[in-house]
Amino acid sequence: MNLCIASHADVADTESFIRAQIEGLPANRKLVVCGGFFPKTRGEGARILAIPRTLAGRFKRFYSCEWRKTPIRALAEDALAKLLRAEQIDVVLAQYGPTGVELMNLCERCCIPLVVHFHGHDAHRKETLDRYGGSYATLGQMASRIVVVSVKMKASLLALGVPEEKLVLIPYGVEVERTQAVRAGANPPVFIAVGRFVEKKAPQLTVAAFAGVHRRIPEAKLVMIGEGPLREATRQLAVGMGVGDSVEFRGRCEHGAVIQAMRGARAFVQHSVEPLWGTAAGDSEGLPLAVLEAGACGLPVVATKHAGIPEAVLNGETGFLVEEGDVNGMSMWMTRLAADSDLATRIGLNARERVARLYGIDRYLSKLALTLQEAITE
Repeated sequence: MNLCIASHADVADTESFIRAQIEGLPANRKLVVCGGFFPKTRGEGARILAIPRTLAGRFKRFYSCEWRKTPIRALAEDALAKLLRAEQIDVVLAQYGPTGVELMNLCERCCIPLVVHFHGHDAHRKETLDRYGGSYATLGQMASRIVVVSVKMKASLLALGVPEEKLVLIPYGVEVERTQAVRAGANPPVFIAVGRFVEKKAPQLTVAAFAGVHRRIPEAKLVMIGEGPLREATRQLAVGMGVGDSVEFRGRCEHGAVIQAMRGARAFVQHSVEPLWGTAAGDSEGLPLAVLEAGACGLPVVATKHAGIPEAVLNGETGFLVEEGDVNGMSMWMTRLAADSDLATRIGLNARERVARLYGIDRYLSKLALTLQEAITE
């Protein structure tokens, strides 16, 4: 199989689940194209469409507007088609729905099957759906397969007109075998949250829930890993709620450092919500990888009944789930886990067993590889 992976983000900035595909999917030849929903560069940074330096500024302006209607779009498509043929690509795996929409006509023209992998905002966020959602029914007809990571995401795409027979449910996977589990109850009452500081992660609600824990258990700590536009506001909220000295903001960390931090915690917390207004309205998780990685470490998870989280976390068995916005409920379960080390250990080991059984990285990659192969041979 000669595989092309199309990602909107540059390889260095791409999400960990896409990096896992780039590194782990079996292929005789693997071409990565990126730099926008319509790819503009190869993975190593070289432009697919060579542009003289004197035209670089104009080229940039074309790409920043509705350039599908401009002559340069035809040149860009010709250049990408030529590259796909030169690399003898058998199948294209497009990351996110908008990338699939941008590439569906080109793949049909080149007689190359297209598999589109949805991840989260592309199936839910109003701003994204306003621009691309009207094309999803057509995408569902033209693509060979549409990969989703949760039952909720599948339902959303069905409602947008994607045929059910094209939808394939493949939840993400994590490297369970390489992650040593801990006995969470043996760790101090430290809670860890990992993710971008954005509206759908609601970091301010996680801090508010932790403040309730801290009032009852003053030695409790909260470690928050990640960057994003809400980080400073969240830090100020922690100070205002009197827990500024007990909440540590570590910023962006390498994956190994994240796992190490998880292994020193009592539980993982994430208060995901679906924003109701603004540019993030309707945005939603797919299946948060950090939730799976925490389970692989042997941590109980306290989170919300949001998107694919209830599919990965069994309430009362591998963690505790509350409704979106239920800060008091989240605080209660966090307090229980901080006070009851045996409960934390038991729930955490249950989480480890379930993640190992259902969410291993090999399982994810093998199912995705099979889907790509089926698209080639059908």
